[in-house]
Amino acid sequence: FKQSWIFPAFALFRRGNYTYGMKINLGKTIEYLFYGIVFLLPWQAVWLWREPFVGGFKWEYGTVGVYLVDILVVLFLVLSLVEYRRAFNFQFKIFNFQTISNVLISKFKKDTFYQLLVTSYGLLLLSLLSILWSPDKILALYFSFKLLLAVGLFWAARRINFDWNKLIFILLVTGALQGALGIGQFLGQETFSSKWLGMSQHISSEGGASVVENASGRWLRAYGTFPHPNILGGYLAIICLMVLWKSSGKISGWKFSGYALIFSGIILSFSRSAWLVFALGFVGMFLVQKQRRKELAKVAFIFASVLAIWISAFSPLFFSRLEGQARLEQKSLDDRQEYVMQAKEIISENFWLGVGAGNYTVEVHK
Repeated sequence: FKQSWIFPAFALFRRGNYTYGMKINLGKTIEYLFYGIVFLLPWQAVWLWREPFVGGFKWEYGTVGVYLVDILVVLFLVLSLVEYRRAFNFQFKIFNFQTISNVLISKFKKDTFYQLLVTSYGLLLLSLLSILWSPDKILALYFSFKLLLAVGLFWAARRINFDWNKLIFILLVTGALQGALGIGQFLGQETFSSKWLGMSQHISSEGGASVVENASGRWLRAYGTFPHPNILGGYLAIICLMVLWKSSGKISGWKFSGYALIFSGIILSFSRSAWLVFALGFVGMFLVQKQRRKELAKVAFIFASVLAIWISAFSPLFFSRLEGQARLEQKSLDDRQEYVMQAKEIISENFWLGVGAGNYTVEVHK
């Protein structure tokens, strides 16, 4: 059971001979495929299989597509399964129901990771079952498949003996690319479209674009390659905190540039939730990692300098976003209050089974 984190079904097998040579070759392939997934995750190249419209407008949450990174994750999971099977040379062994239940219950009580394993696969099972009562069964199947990829990726990645230095470098590079793209989008007040990069065009003067509005007009928020600025901000906040948590030593020139670009992307996304998450995460890191406070203080100086530059250049936009008194800010708050009321109504009417995976917006429309 100690070796059964990814595929619980293998808990019914016992470990046999260990084939070390196979594991090394396949293990390296899996490791570098994982690096590739991490690097390509922000790039949203997708083949759209279903693109529905409601009332003349594209229904984003009803869209079904196959992303390039989805294909890589499927390949990653298949290779991980093969490697897992080869490494431990499983042989089937029959257990009676009482033996299995006793072992599972004992493991669940003692092991936190096993509790998380059972919970995640239980959620996946519930998602798959919800297809039966979902109004849009294709959409429920699609969202369940995405959940399967997420759960599988999480548990498979735990078995990789990857190099943290390589992973941090990849995170810093991809984060810096997103930050640099966000800076260009904000300063140019327009994004470009590319089917190969999975990017849509957004112009500040057109409706539907995410903007900050004040007396001087509408200002486009940074998107990066993501479909919304909030996703860019959240992604970069997590990337930056991960890099800071695992990095140590002297701040080289390329690290300095990476930090500045990533933090600029967080700022120019104008995502208040991303700002809050990053601020709380950085403060928490400063309090916990006492031995690194001098190093983190230098990083904080870099962030403060970058923030001062952007605020001094575009202070009205930041004040408008933080005060929340402008027309679009008030509309955003009103919309969120309406969403909460809709969610409460839907939950009360579908308390036990829900409306099915991915079918929330279907129910809202009804």
